[in-house]
Amino acid sequence: MADIRLSVSPETLRRTAMDMNALLRKIRLHASRIQDISGRTRGYWQGDAGTQDRSGYRECGEELLEAARNLENRSVTLMRMAGVYQELDETIGEANTALDIEHVLSL
Repeated sequence: MADIRLSVSPETLRRTAMDMNALLRKIRLHASRIQDISGRTRGYWQGDAGTQDRSGYRECGEELLEAARNLENRSVTLMRMAGVYQELDETIGEANTALDIEHVLSL
């Protein structure tokens, strides 16, 4: 157990998750704008070319939203990992404190 070394802190994990959440908001905003702007062309761009163009933009927006869902899952995972790391760090700290006190008392 002594060979385990955490290379990242819980704070770093939380900060990364928050950064990802900010990115998610931007992705969703852009996907929404793509849908909105492409939808506005219905009034003046009719026919197969307009339909195909709007379909392409709709697919692009769907891909962006899928990417956002994947990132959201990663963000949740990072927050869970931060909690586990924090708990582990506290447990190890408490165990070390208890060991130090027992060692001093046994002298």
